[in-house]
Amino acid sequence: MTYTEGDIFKVYQFAIEGKSFEEAKKEILENRVDCDEGRIYTLLKIVCDYYDVTHKEIRAHSRLPLYVNARRIFCFLCRKFTEKSLYNIGRLIDRDHATVLHQTRNAQDFLYIGDKETVKAIDDITLIYYKAVINKHKESVEEER
Repeated sequence: MTYTEGDIFKVYQFAIEGKSFEEAKKEILENRVDCDEGRIYTLLKIVCDYYDVTHKEIRAHSRLPLYVNARRIFCFLCRKFTEKSLYNIGRLIDRDHATVLHQTRNAQDFLYIGDKETVKAIDDITLIYYKAVINKHKESVEEER
């Protein structure tokens, strides 16, 4: 589990109050709403829907531009929105870590030169992704109540 800057500050506050690290950790984990579960799969589904391809087609070793673009955008957004390693992202699309890194850098290059198609795809998918995460967060909060 990754701890945020806010979590570290809370541990500091608990230390001032005289609580141990284990007590602080337990309290932080009890009060945390975890929305990170399944983000990479949510992103994969959104990219597949956006490009109208299946997960199987993204995993295929085809070099058709449709599949290459979908893989490129998926790798870029996974690096941006999740804390998954290059290896874990690559496993999901049947590629190695170097390919994921290459795809991510390619997407950054397309953004740098202002490729309209790539910019639009990333903007659209990001908006859909944020909406999905917000909905998932709302559902988890409602379940806790």
